[in-house]
Amino acid sequence: LGFGCEDVGAYQTDKVAQCAELPVNYPMAEYSPTSHVHLHSKIDLDVNAIKALLSFDSEKSWAAAKDVYMYGKNSEVYRAPGSSDAYTVRSLQSLATSALRKKSPWYTLFEDYFQDPNYADTIVMDVFEGRGKWGNSAREQKVEMLTKTIQYQVLYMYLLAEAGDADADCRSGDKNDNVGGAHSWDEVAAYYIGSLEGVARGGSTDFADGQLQWNLANKRSTQFNTQVPEGYALVNSEIEDDLYAGKGELDAYACDSLAKTIKRI
Repeated sequence: LGFGCEDVGAYQTDKVAQCAELPVNYPMAEYSPTSHVHLHSKIDLDVNAIKALLSFDSEKSWAAAKDVYMYGKNSEVYRAPGSSDAYTVRSLQSLATSALRKKSPWYTLFEDYFQDPNYADTIVMDVFEGRGKWGNSAREQKVEMLTKTIQYQVLYMYLLAEAGDADADCRSGDKNDNVGGAHSWDEVAAYYIGSLEGVARGGSTDFADGQLQWNLANKRSTQFNTQVPEGYALVNSEIEDDLYAGKGELDAYACDSLAKTIKRI
């Protein structure tokens, strides 16, 4: 019809039309990245899809959830405009088995404890396939084990790995040494916050929205009375400060200071 996204415009002042690419600096819970990491953050949409599919007591829906875990769906690997690179998506399984995890100083603790380099992926696949102690477990137990392992073992360890990679990039003097030239610290923020928290400080006011660590902190803050006056988790307020601090430290290649920030996170 001869019109595009620029003609349609945004739904509201803080929203972007679905057919438009998000601006590089479009905020995630008020954190403003400076590189293309919004596609990274959409890994939380895969988590959301898996949870939705597991809510049905159907072999087909569980098989579909397994496919989303293994092959991915929503988190596209960034391609520059006009690029001839093939369309690909990152998957949760690729994060669960990534060699990048070795850049986290905490990874070896988990590897040694489980005696398995891919411990989280092993748990997820055992549950999906009904192996070992999960073979006779109730469906509700399997759902909880799958979702919580993906959210708080797979994704949190990968977040820590990205932090370790940021430290390595700092010490090598190349903060954009990543696929698509992404800023190393922006990747840390993307995997901590996700795409579902919106743009406002504190994230979504509906704690059912988010799927990553940011959301977990907000939910638990209501139980332990550890909220800031604005109604979100105190720890997220502190983490946001650390995200901005880490960004500045990496931009300035203040690597020893960055290492201290990573340890706080």
